[in-house]
Amino acid sequence: MKTNLIVLFVILFFASCGTKSDVKNNGDDSRFFVDGNSGTISKKNKLKFPDWVEVGVECYGLIVYEAGEDVKVGYPAKLKVINEKHDGYKCETLEDVKMYKSLGCDKLGIKKGETWWETDGDLYKTKEEAVAILKERDWLFEF
Repeated sequence: MKTNLIVLFVILFFASCGTKSDVKNNGDDSRFFVDGNSGTISKKNKLKFPDWVEVGVECYGLIVYEAGEDVKVGYPAKLKVINEKHDGYKCETLEDVKMYKSLGCDKLGIKKGETWWETDGDLYKTKEEAVAILKERDWLFEF
């Protein structure tokens, strides 16, 4: 049964490579703001992050793809912290990260300039630190 699920996942993945991704950053971050303002991270949520994290810092984050209930793969991405709100920091990638390379298919990864709100605290000073965490969690994607 597991083999059938894996085969189905692989077929669905390759079938989707020719289509446009539904997950795009259209610049609409309104759902992340409180009353239209980014605000300041709360003291409680600040504890999730290392002390050195602040707006303007360049560091590394984890790009993680969940391929199933217990299957996750990840890769470190260089980023810059560009904003903060009450529960996290807005991050912008400074490099392209492609976790799967195939002609015409780059759906697993993130492009330079894409943004997201980091609320879990998974930010690291060096790429080596980020890789070590991915290895520890058994999520490191190596190609």
